Amino acid sequence: MLHPIPDKSEIHRSINLPQQVRRRNKCFDRHQLQLLLLQLWLLQHEYKLQKGSRELREPFLVLCQQSVDDFNEVVLLDTEFVACAGDRVVPVCLVAYELRSGRRHKVFFGDLLATYKNPMPVGSDVLYVAYAAQAEWSAFLSLGWQLPEHTLDLFAEYRCLTNGQTKFDGSPVDTSLIAALAHFGLDSMTVVEKQSVIDLIHRGHPYTEEEQRTILDYCSEDVEALEMLLPAMLPAIEIPYAIFRGRYTKALAKMEFSGIPIDVPVFTESRIIE
Repeated sequence: MLHPIPDKSEIHRSINLPQQVRRRNKCFDRHQLQLLLLQLWLLQHEYKLQKGSRELREPFLVLCQQSVDDFNEVVLLDTEFVACAGDRVVPVCLVAYELRSGRRHKVFFGDLLATYKNPMPVGSDVLYVAYAAQAEWSAFLSLGWQLPEHTLDLFAEYRCLTNGQTKFDGSPVDTSLIAALAHFGLDSMTVVEKQSVIDLIHRGHPYTEEEQRTILDYCSEDVEALEMLLPAMLPAIEIPYAIFRGRYTKALAKMEFSGIPIDVPVFTESRIIE
C-alpha cells in the first residue's frame, strides 16, 4: 500500500511524543502516563548517568525517590528577611525543624557584618519543605550558603491543587499560607496578627531582644504551620513531579539574586518625568 509523500511542513513539524501517546492511549491515567514517559526518558539517558557528572545525574536520580519516606532527613524551613527595592534581601532570622530527629534550629541574624554557618543538613538524602521556597533560597544566597538539592514547595503544590478554581465573585482563590491552612481546616494566626509582625520585620535592623523573640516566635509559627500542612497535602502530592517543580524555586532565587543592575531612584524619577 502506497502512502502519500508528506509535504515540507509535515517533514519539519516537531513531534510531541507525550501528546501522541495520550491520543493513542486515551484509557491511560494521565499521571501514570507522565511517569511512564519520565522513566523511558531515564532509560534513554542511562549511559549519560553512568559517565556523566553529579549535576547531570540529579534530574534523573530524583525519579527514584517516590515518597517522603525515601529521604533520611526532612527539614521544614522558614526565613524572614528585609527586601528593599533594587537590593538583595537582608536575612533577619531562620527557623527549621527536622522531622526525623526532632532537631530544631533558631538563628537570628542580628550582626549584619558577621558570617553565619548553615546549621542544617545538606545532601541528596535530605528533603527541604517550605512555602514559596524561592524566598528561603534568596536568604541562603545572601548568606553565601549552598542551596539544597531537593525541595518540596507546598505553595507550588497548593497552586496545582487549586489552579482554575475561583471565588464566588469570579476572582482567583487566595494561595497564601493562611489560605492553604484554611482550605484543609487547619488553624493559623489571623491576617492582622501576621501583618503586624511583618511590619516589624520590614522596619529593618537593629531589633531589641524582645523584638527578636517576637520575630522568632512568628517564624516558628510558620514552621509549625508547615508541620500541619505537609501531612494534609501529601496524599495529593506526587513526589517525583513535586521535586522537579521544587528545582525551579532555586533557579528563580538565583535569577532574583543576580537581578538586573539598576539605579532605582533614577529609574523612578525618569518614570515620573515621562
